[in-house]
Amino acid sequence: MIEYISKPLDEQIKKMNYGLPNLSDEWFHKYSLNKPRDILSLEKSIFDSNNYFLFPLESAISAPLIFRNTHYRNFVLDGHTKWSTMVERILTEGEKSISIPKGHEFATNWYYDLRKNIDSLINSGNPNKIVLDDNGIGFSKIGRQRLVGNTAHIDDLLLNLGNGDYLPIAKREVKDRYETFDSRLSKFVPENESYLGLVNGLKELESIGKNYLFQHHHHLFTWFGPTIGHDDIFFSEVVDNYIRDSTHGCTQSSHLLVIVDIADTNSDPRSLFSAKEVLALQRADYTECWMVMSNSVPYLEDPNVVHNYLDLMGFNIELLNGIMPIIIEEELGTENQYVALLFKADVNSWLGSREIDGEQVMTNN
Repeated sequence: MIEYISKPLDEQIKKMNYGLPNLSDEWFHKYSLNKPRDILSLEKSIFDSNNYFLFPLESAISAPLIFRNTHYRNFVLDGHTKWSTMVERILTEGEKSISIPKGHEFATNWYYDLRKNIDSLINSGNPNKIVLDDNGIGFSKIGRQRLVGNTAHIDDLLLNLGNGDYLPIAKREVKDRYETFDSRLSKFVPENESYLGLVNGLKELESIGKNYLFQHHHHLFTWFGPTIGHDDIFFSEVVDNYIRDSTHGCTQSSHLLVIVDIADTNSDPRSLFSAKEVLALQRADYTECWMVMSNSVPYLEDPNVVHNYLDLMGFNIELLNGIMPIIIEEELGTENQYVALLFKADVNSWLGSREIDGEQVMTNN
């Protein structure tokens, strides 16, 4: 039944590719995969363009593995971008620079801690925060701390030492204190000669990032009720909303899509999902969810018709109650009572997560 989503997604992709050079790196493509590890066997060239990957719902059990592998192939293992080489150079230069004021043991610990931080930023889809990050995860941040006369001020480039501690490694003078803030590093001058390699490395990595075309990769895990059939208008609207609300402006996303027929009286809602699908649905983020319904669904007359059915399927109705559904106006004579739920998938790409057998799992630490 994945073809019900596949066809309207193909139509949307044609619109996105319209006017672009034939088979350029900016083109979008679609791939339907049966198992999580199928994505590991895809050719590297596939990740040089933009992609939508369709999976069955049960594959969302391995959503963190799929999400992280795609990022590593796109940002770290891609030899064309020099990301991995430059990060290693900055870490090495930083370790040497920090060992002078802080000692060798502190510098060695810093190296491994920052290495984990950078990996986490890549895993979570935030490579743009590797060089500059105000949240204490990336390499550095810019701080305005010193006034010079009545009009000028000095910006400091601060190296992240961890635990809220920073080391000034470069500075720049801004002659107009009311000048628009400049987040670029090009005008920073090292505080002393020992920071030259470190500062130049950060500048080069920043330049690579600004000139690099970050590809878009979106993973959609789908499930269809046993009585779901062709309904071009409904599925087109579902795909339109998915692309517009869930993937616009994101370099990577992961979502769960469940489409059920609440008029299905031949199936027991409590047994529609397999054990693996129930486990996969535990990745559903109810704080980022929307609902689409056919206009034949009597939701406006009695919302409990929908809520009771979804409750029997195992969804958290208390969390779904606050979601206002999108009603699809279909052609006269269409009596399908379809309900589509789209959730952002929790891929657990947090700093506090632990890695077990290639998966990241949440901890309380």
